[in-house]
Amino acid sequence: MIAKNTKHFYTFRIWYTYGMYTLVETLPVLPLHSASFAMYDVRDHEAYQKFLTENECTYLSRKNVEKYRDSLIGRVVAKFAVARCVKETFDVTLNLADIDIRSDGRQPVCTLGRNAQNVIPPHLSIAHSNGCAIALAVHAEKARGVGVDMEPVRLWKEETVRGFLVDQEYARCSENKESFSFYATLYWCLKEAYLKAIGIGLQMHPRDIEVHIDPSDEHNITLIIHDRIIPAQIAWTQKEGGYIITTIIL
Repeated sequence: MIAKNTKHFYTFRIWYTYGMYTLVETLPVLPLHSASFAMYDVRDHEAYQKFLTENECTYLSRKNVEKYRDSLIGRVVAKFAVARCVKETFDVTLNLADIDIRSDGRQPVCTLGRNAQNVIPPHLSIAHSNGCAIALAVHAEKARGVGVDMEPVRLWKEETVRGFLVDQEYARCSENKESFSFYATLYWCLKEAYLKAIGIGLQMHPRDIEVHIDPSDEHNITLIIHDRIIPAQIAWTQKEGGYIITTIIL
């Protein structure tokens, strides 16, 4: 049975900060899952060390902070998403500095510290771009995998777009020159989110994933691989500044 795409998004706070940290906005995401979106100025990166584990501080101390700015933002945002997911699922409150975020070589994973020894770590996905980041955390027993992606709507070279879109997707992009960049970015983000959800990244060619967007409802989206419909919960939104955010839960 195919999971239906929902139009009723669960809304909660975003950690949207400049310099330090402030709670000011909301972001629509899929129901009963936790995500957080942030824009950070990390010039005062020491302000964020209170969110990091000792291992993370040691790791980042060896790096050029400006070069790893988006990675730092992604870690902090992921901690908020994980903490909220664990609180809502297990009623356990976590200190963000006890949540360790790392990569297993394919996707981010987390350990939760001594206060959550009996808690199953959630599935986690992170995306970041140009000083912005989003993370999605989902209870591990409620999904097989999760993926999130974000990109600003931008100009694409035609040969690049043809390289990752199938014919029907390219035809949809080409219907209106003014919306070409929007749809190209949306298709890319949806495919990237799916590849993150299955944990293989670009080991699968994006053209192997066909994205069908319902002409009468652009939020009704179906993924097709080798003529097989993929059961998934899919959502997307567009933030101010032109960022497209996509989430896929398998």
